[in-house]
Amino acid sequence: MTTRRNILRTIVLAFALVSCDATVESEYSRLRAFLRVTPVTAATPLYEAVNNPGIFCKVTLDGAHYIFTRQNGTSTQLNITAVGANYARMQSIYNQGFIVGTPSQTDINTGQFYQVAFDIVCPNCYKNSIAKMLTLQGEEAVCPRCGRTYSLANNGIVTKGEKGRKLHRYRMAYVPTQDMFVINN
Repeated sequence: MTTRRNILRTIVLAFALVSCDATVESEYSRLRAFLRVTPVTAATPLYEAVNNPGIFCKVTLDGAHYIFTRQNGTSTQLNITAVGANYARMQSIYNQGFIVGTPSQTDINTGQFYQVAFDIVCPNCYKNSIAKMLTLQGEEAVCPRCGRTYSLANNGIVTKGEKGRKLHRYRMAYVPTQDMFVINN
C-alpha cells in the first residue's frame, strides 16, 4: 500500500511540475481581431503575400480605403464599397492594422505553406502605452522605438533585442474560390 501511495504521489508531483510553467504563450492571441477584404485579387500586395512564400504586407485602413503596403514601401488602395462598408472595420487590440503573409518555410506537421496574420504594433512598446508601428524587413518585423526584431516565420518571437512578448498572432483564412481574406479572432 505504501508503495502504491509513493508511486501515485510521484506521478501527481511530476504532472504538477510539468504543468506549472508560467512562460508558455498560446499560438494565437486571445484578443479580438477582425478584418474582411474582398476582392483579394484587386489588392495586389495582399494577393502576393497570401500566395507567395517569403512575402508579407501591411494592411491598414484610413476610413475610406484599405491600404496594402509592400515590404519596399509601395502601396495599393482598395476603395471600401457600400456593400463592404458593413465589414470595413479593422479591429485589433491597437486598431492600427495587421501584417499578413506566407512564411518561406512549410509547416512542420503538414509540409504545406501557410499564411499568418500578426498585429502591426510592437506588443512590448504598447505595454508601456506607446503604440509603435513595426517596419517590414524580409521575414522580420522591426520596432523602430525599442529595436526588437520579430520573426514572422517563427510565430512572431523576438529574435533580436531585449527579451519580451511575441507578436499577437490572429486566426485568418484566405479563400481563393471566394476571393476573400478574413481575420477573425
